[in-house]
Amino acid sequence: MTETNSKLDEAFDMIQTDPEKSLANFDEILLKDSKNVEAINGKASAYMKLNQLNKAEELFDCSMDIKPTTKALLNKGIIAKKREDYENALKYFNRANDINPRIKNITCILKNEVFDCIDVENDNLGLTLFNKEVNLLIKKGLEYRKVNKYWDSLECYESAIQKDAKVTQYIDSLIDEINIIIENRFPIQTSNL
Repeated sequence: MTETNSKLDEAFDMIQTDPEKSLANFDEILLKDSKNVEAINGKASAYMKLNQLNKAEELFDCSMDIKPTTKALLNKGIIAKKREDYENALKYFNRANDINPRIKNITCILKNEVFDCIDVENDNLGLTLFNKEVNLLIKKGLEYRKVNKYWDSLECYESAIQKDAKVTQYIDSLIDEINIIIENRFPIQTSNL
């Protein structure tokens, strides 16, 4: 293990217990290698832990200028969600998933958290990604999900996809969640068929 890797490990370990101190360690690494994406992302994570979102976001942007990573994109999505910028949060989570499709479970959880934050009582979902008809179908699907009408919810999501295929990448997490719920509630034993 190189000295830089050792310092990085030490700094990442410190983020949870002493984020202020971890900043100094990341700075030390960045003095030697200003384009070290891991150190930049680590420093940004420390700022997130300190709830200094503007500084964190600037650093994640800087790291993405060097090399887009799932870590930076996921964190940018989390920052957007905290700012109630749900549309950009969904976009960042999708971009992270594009870079590494193996993290689909993580992006699904994060996207569902975004959809949980959307106020379905409001007439406007606040998503300009889709036309009004698709937004209404998503809203209706979310409303059905909240009252445990999973089949109706799934129907709304499928109708939204039929109206606009690009919606698929945004609501795939909602569909996956509903499918899991339905599978768990209605297990079919194929050996009995």
